Amino acid sequence: MRKFIKRLREDRYLFNVLVCVAILLILASIPILLVQFRNFNLSQISTVYQVNLSRSSTDKVKLKENNVFVNNSGDYYVSDFYVSSLVDAVHIDFNNSVNFYTTNYNVDYTKQIKATLIVDGSEGVILEENATENGEEYYLQESGHADNSSSIYYLNEEVEFDYDRLCARLSEIQASCDGITCYGTVEIEYTLSCVGTLSGENFSYYDTMRSYFPIETSGTMSVDHTLSQNREIDKTKITYYNDVNYFWLVVGFLADIVALGIITLIVIAVVQAGREKASQRYIQKILSQYNDILVKIDAPLKSKVPVLRVSSFDDLVKVETELSLPITWYFDGNTYNFYVYSENVTYSFEYQIETHENLQDEREESINLKQP
Repeated sequence: MRKFIKRLREDRYLFNVLVCVAILLILASIPILLVQFRNFNLSQISTVYQVNLSRSSTDKVKLKENNVFVNNSGDYYVSDFYVSSLVDAVHIDFNNSVNFYTTNYNVDYTKQIKATLIVDGSEGVILEENATENGEEYYLQESGHADNSSSIYYLNEEVEFDYDRLCARLSEIQASCDGITCYGTVEIEYTLSCVGTLSGENFSYYDTMRSYFPIETSGTMSVDHTLSQNREIDKTKITYYNDVNYFWLVVGFLADIVALGIITLIVIAVVQAGREKASQRYIQKILSQYNDILVKIDAPLKSKVPVLRVSSFDDLVKVETELSLPITWYFDGNTYNFYVYSENVTYSFEYQIETHENLQDEREESINLKQP
């Protein structure tokens, strides 16, 4: 590795080739990794189930026998619904169509019909009571079940009220109201509730349809005879999935790892070259600036007196100025050695050139010092 980094510092062609290879590897890995990362946690919206609920009610009247409007008793008039003293009964059809657009369902349902006689006066509601003939709370209350073995089911019910009975009850209430004019209305509530599972998901539905018809004891009153409701219930879910090609993901990471290794070698070579050039500039500055007091020798003189090392070249220059002695120097191929020889002591300063080998030795020495 030392030799390769040294060669990388000295061979400009090899340096440029490695830089280009690192750039190409990074540029090639970017689209590969972007595509694969984009394929993480993809989402897809899908319909879990869909339900269509269609509801309607139709009001009819059954006229009394022997009146000028019908030839036969029991005729029903669906359109132009009027209530008057000629009405024998009010008949209401409730139709419910529940369509599960799935083959996997399991649902319990309950249907309830409640009829209420509401009597109003000039100051508000006077009375509310059950309008059923037997006085029970519900005209109808029934439960059922539908699953995969059942066809899409239709919940149809028919309700009929004795109109004379309702008129008589309204007259009875009117007589007890001390001159207050009373108005009677019958409210029919048809409630449908469903609870279960559709396509493995919990499902619940609750809704009430209301139909009204007035009670007219003396005149004639027109009534809207049809009501309809349609509702769609949809449930969707988001599904997360991965569409990652792990081969290309590994290729992209390996390309980045190789590029990172090349960049690391290039950075080390550049840093070492910079430090070596800085140390060479420092020595060249010393040799040119103090050329008049420097004497180059081929080998160090053997000193018979103690050797005192100074911390900087400037300190050695101070010694030379004070003693008026020349500074001798020589280069051993790695270190510049500077000396001032006197009778009692030899002053020395050593400056080691920054090279790859020196830096590696410093790191190894630092590691060894840290070990216990």
